[in-house]
Amino acid sequence: MRPVPDVAAGQRAVFTVAQARAAGWTRSAMRHAVSCGDLVVLRPGVLARPAEPTGFSWLDERDRHARAAAAALLGRPRSLASHCAAAVLMDLPVLEVPEVPCLTVLPSHSGAVRGVHLHRTRLDAGDPGRLRGLRLTMPARTVVDIARERGVVAGVVTADGALQRGLLTARELKLAVRAAAGRAGVERARAAAALADGRAESALESRSRLAIADAGLPPPDLQPDIFVDGRFAGRVDFYWDEFGVIGEADGWEKYKAGWERIRDEKRRQEQLERGRLIVVRWGSDDLASFAPVTGQVAGRLHARPGRWSPRTSLDRPDVRAADASIQLTATAVQILGRPTIYPWASVILTSTPTG
Repeated sequence: MRPVPDVAAGQRAVFTVAQARAAGWTRSAMRHAVSCGDLVVLRPGVLARPAEPTGFSWLDERDRHARAAAAALLGRPRSLASHCAAAVLMDLPVLEVPEVPCLTVLPSHSGAVRGVHLHRTRLDAGDPGRLRGLRLTMPARTVVDIARERGVVAGVVTADGALQRGLLTARELKLAVRAAAGRAGVERARAAAALADGRAESALESRSRLAIADAGLPPPDLQPDIFVDGRFAGRVDFYWDEFGVIGEADGWEKYKAGWERIRDEKRRQEQLERGRLIVVRWGSDDLASFAPVTGQVAGRLHARPGRWSPRTSLDRPDVRAADASIQLTATAVQILGRPTIYPWASVILTSTPTG
């Protein structure tokens, strides 16, 4: 089979019939490729190579959502990906991957789009951004929209990821919240912006940080480097220095790399314990009922020198627990004309004038 159009590389391997024709494909060649299974039809006039399973269900689900969003955008050039669809296209973490992608259009847009959650609203300054050939909301607006629609935790998960990778600043997020004044759910967005912390390195860590606060535990240090006997022992997720207690939020996907990863993690923990540090571990499943983990951590804190007594948990609305993960890749990102290297991103992102 002949190669897919070059333009598909910036569109999640999705392309239109017109783009294929411009690359030299004939209609008969496209029909033959579809009949042989070399191409699939995602929407009328939109094609793609078949998805290749990664072996990780969460990655496959993100890829399915990204391809669906790209296909919908190519079928509606004046729309832009928003909410979780924009986050997934930018390889940012989301709390949950929705069944269908979100597109945002101007209020004057009429009609429905099959297989799409359509939002009719005004655009903010700087929107739409452009991810190569695809239009989408910029990171700050994306975080605000997710928090407004899906809740505080969902907003924090995506905000943390954008802050951690340098794609967003606290000031930009604050301005986006202000621009959303009067829209439904803006209080959720305001709460998410206040709780966001770019030191979180995964969605699981973001959710764990909120669970720790809700449980009334003292705030830990985030991502500190630990040294034992003058040697670097590792960077840990959470650390209560006064008590010598470490918290590790383990995403089980990392252990699928093989026994070598398990061996390395075991050696790392042994080195930490040689420094008389206590390690408490939990995974995403534990967040559904965090009380057992809270009991373990609280017990360790009580057993160590230092001052701490349980306090009431934070009263924050719509705290939900669900599995989430992120995909990390590498390339250059350009934001608002400022070229910077970010090791997470797989896209070129620029702001374009609203049209």
